[in-house]
Amino acid sequence: MTGAAHEAGPVKRLVPDLDEELTSALNQIEELLLEVAGWEDEDPEVAWPPPRPAEQRWRQYNASRPRSRRRKASGAQAAGRTGRLVAPDGRYEHMPLRLADIDAADVAALAAAAAVFGDPRAPDHVQEALEHAAGLAYSTGDDKGRTRLVMTAAQLAGLLDLAPDRDTEILTALIDDAGPGDVILSSSSEAAYQRYATRANAMWSLGDSLARYLY
Repeated sequence: MTGAAHEAGPVKRLVPDLDEELTSALNQIEELLLEVAGWEDEDPEVAWPPPRPAEQRWRQYNASRPRSRRRKASGAQAAGRTGRLVAPDGRYEHMPLRLADIDAADVAALAAAAAVFGDPRAPDHVQEALEHAAGLAYSTGDDKGRTRLVMTAAQLAGLLDLAPDRDTEILTALIDDAGPGDVILSSSSEAAYQRYATRANAMWSLGDSLARYLY
């Protein structure tokens, strides 16, 4: 883990407004954790490797989920939480960033759950829960589907745990001060945005150049 896991309690983190991409990932992981919770309710003797994934909390993420496609308006914009994020001189509009309260314990539990479900030596009931959740997410519970779901959990944990630096401090201050208003970046804050976007893309999309272009 890189950032939030080393801090106590909720902290503000920049999150790229990924629209349905993030919403879909959250839904898929939530289904997996609900699967775990259901098994625990039905069979109290079932032992899940610690930390129990059912202890993961999603309130702060669910509350800020984007609702509409970016071509119409970003999810954060549609909810009135932020305005546009515009390059210097209004040349073009960037993918918006929003501030979310991220709890270190939640991120740590999410990363640990990814490790548990990604372990080929995991107990049968763990592997069955993963297979079922992958089937719901991708209509297949085969090796490819299971691996994809585990990777989604790990990438989501990494994105939420992206270590803060001077660039994130600059961008956080601008977005926080602007509230629901637009932010027009200066040349220096534009450079900060580009560096942050590269880091976020490397974590969420594994450095995919096409995904990076969306920023």
